[in-house]
Amino acid sequence: MMRVLIGLMKDNTELFKQYSDNGSFQRWMQDTVFELTYAEARRPDINLGR
Repeated sequence: MMRVLIGLMKDNTELFKQYSDNGSFQRWMQDTVFELTYAEARRPDINLGR
């Protein structure tokens, strides 16, 4: 997650600053990315092998 944010840092320093300095924002972002990734992985049209 941090590598992605460092890559985005050039374009959006405020996002990087919030992620680095604000623990609750960092947890929210990590939880959101996890939930979106997990939901996408569980879609039946994505996982045809299940």
